[in-house]
Amino acid sequence: MRAFIALSALQLLLISCASPTVVAERQASDASLSCSGLLAAIREAEEFEEEAREERGITGTNAAAVVFFWPGLIGTYANTEEAIDAAEDRQEYLSGLYEQKNCSAASNAGGGTTDLAGQLRELRGLFEEGLMTQEEYDAARARLLGL
Repeated sequence: MRAFIALSALQLLLISCASPTVVAERQASDASLSCSGLLAAIREAEEFEEEAREERGITGTNAAAVVFFWPGLIGTYANTEEAIDAAEDRQEYLSGLYEQKNCSAASNAGGGTTDLAGQLRELRGLFEEGLMTQEEYDAARARLLGL
């Protein structure tokens, strides 16, 4: 009976490790997305990245893992790293499609072509470096995306 309880506890600890969504870089319908569809897909990939970064932070589960089951914490960091990398790769791929479709030129009607993807990456970098608040980041991102 004790072995069953120990095995159940171990299984519960392993299940409680963070397992954020790992998105595929390329999806079958990507090429057929409109400019606004590409922007929406980029936003979705950014949300997956943010969720993975949040799970990597100090959470109750992570604190418990340090105390009771440190291999779970290692698993959490491995899972979140994979999810973050996949989300970044997807954002880069979709941004490339956005540029190939000349979406930034279409959205700037008459203006010069700007690298929206580059501006979004730069903005994200400023936020991650702590040079702007979440609210400032959200407002600037919405302006860039025309929302």
